[in-house]
Amino acid sequence: MFIKVPMKIFDYRLSGNEMKVYLYLARIQNDSEIAMAKRETIRMRCGLRSNTTVGSILHVLEQKGLISKFHRYAANGYYISSMYLLKPLVGKWFAFYVDDMLPAVGGSEFLVYLYLFMLRRENGKAWPSLRKMERATGLARGTVCKAIRNLEKTALLLERKYERANITFTQSFSQRKKEKPASEPEAWPVPIFLCLLKLHKDGCVCRVVQILTIKV
Repeated sequence: MFIKVPMKIFDYRLSGNEMKVYLYLARIQNDSEIAMAKRETIRMRCGLRSNTTVGSILHVLEQKGLISKFHRYAANGYYISSMYLLKPLVGKWFAFYVDDMLPAVGGSEFLVYLYLFMLRRENGKAWPSLRKMERATGLARGTVCKAIRNLEKTALLLERKYERANITFTQSFSQRKKEKPASEPEAWPVPIFLCLLKLHKDGCVCRVVQILTIKV
């Protein structure tokens, strides 16, 4: 399902895996902004290596004031799971589909993908420079470029090369789901990335990312 991702979340300088865990907790929180989950569940849903990694990430999120952690116990005193109270972030937000994507890509790739998706305009275009992407994600330029290449290597990408433009179409991870029968109503809009590298007369290269939306 789609969740509301506050744009202000990028001000907290989260790593890719920290962003994954935060958005997963935001995905499962109830109306009281409380999420209940075991570390093992978070690890599996976010595609992380170990429960220890999950614990370290939760500690960072708690230190940055994004969550407050509480323990749940049964009537006999045995520990059940933890509760996480998420800090409400006011301001602008954007809708993002997280269910399929969290375990599907690495932390850096997820962070870059999320940032590009946030920058899309009404006409479906976004054109951040590599420097801007570095500052927003906290990643080194080489890491940003590597994340883009890794996203382009997925089976969900079509690439066409022209004389002065490298045009790339990247489909949403939600398209991995099986298509529903024609009798059922359309479910979710699916973003498609259109990425162009343009060469100007002065020799500068500008990356332009266009994000279209279709329904599947």
